[in-house]
Amino acid sequence: MTFCATALDFLPYRTASESARYHIYVLGREAHARLIQEQLEKLLARLDELTRKQEALLDAGKQLKQTPSEKLAANSGTGVTGSRLLV
Repeated sequence: MTFCATALDFLPYRTASESARYHIYVLGREAHARLIQEQLEKLLARLDELTRKQEALLDAGKQLKQTPSEKLAANSGTGVTGSRLLV
């Protein structure tokens, strides 16, 4: 089902305003359970990806912390940035 609202102005010669369209799906129990399961799997995949990125950032931070300050100062003039560590 698709729903939307329209509104008319009291001034003449104005066209009606229409709201965004909203889609409502009427599902049975099995289809609803499948839909929820698919959405949960997508969310878990996103969470896994975010976890991997966070671990990579943590490792990059640890490596940066262990790098001697002389080497960091030498690399600052060569254009090496912290974003390179996120690869």
